[in-house]
Amino acid sequence: LESLPPKSDELAEFATGLRLAVKLGLAVPVFDALDCALQSSGRNNPLASLHQLMALVDGPCLVLARDRMNLEVQHQLTLEIQAPTPLERVELWRGLLEQGQTEGLDAERCLAEARRLGATFGFALTDFEIVGETVSLSSAAAGRLPQIEDWRAAARQQVRPGLDGLARHIEARTGLDGLVVDAKTGEVLREIINRHRIRPVLEWEWGLSAPGARGRGVTALFSGPSGTGKTLAAEVVARELGLDLFQIDLSQMVSKYIGETQKNLA
Repeated sequence: LESLPPKSDELAEFATGLRLAVKLGLAVPVFDALDCALQSSGRNNPLASLHQLMALVDGPCLVLARDRMNLEVQHQLTLEIQAPTPLERVELWRGLLEQGQTEGLDAERCLAEARRLGATFGFALTDFEIVGETVSLSSAAAGRLPQIEDWRAAARQQVRPGLDGLARHIEARTGLDGLVVDAKTGEVLREIINRHRIRPVLEWEWGLSAPGARGRGVTALFSGPSGTGKTLAAEVVARELGLDLFQIDLSQMVSKYIGETQKNLA
């Protein structure tokens, strides 16, 4: 929606060809409002442009949005599509790993890796398709079968663009073997890592999480003077879990524009 022409005359010109295609039954326009900060009022906002364009098209239109919307149309049908459940995500990952003929992967390891990926990445169905195509193309270009790390890297790449401009990506190169700390600190870091790894089994298979509970992710606070290794400790955790590490600049999260701060936080 943010790419729609802001001026009425430009929008009307754009709608002319679109309306003809709809009337001839050649196309049904789909408007993507998933990552758009929608406002109910104000000039040149995407929602106003959407209402105007739909009125000009005067035919069936599809709108993709994260939340329910009250569109200014005569007939509106809202379909709420549920995201895959945790167990469904595991099955989707297992299907990808098996169909991709991942190298050195037996049934037991396949299930373990599917649980790990399912717990880490809350993907929608389209994300799974993109990851599958990415791994297929990259492995074919390399002239080999897909490997576990290919799937992890593709999953990380799929979620990474949403943080562009808001955070700095840090390459996690140091693991537990490269970290020199006292026994107590090392034990705490291992506990953080292990807690993340076993969380899917505890929650999904043993049912130890309360229904509808929030904040089940692992949160750790590293405190201390500058230069004591806080960022390095975070890098170790990310490396051991196969995750990306981002350093967030809070000044970039807050915006003076309506809806932008909430969009950044989401």
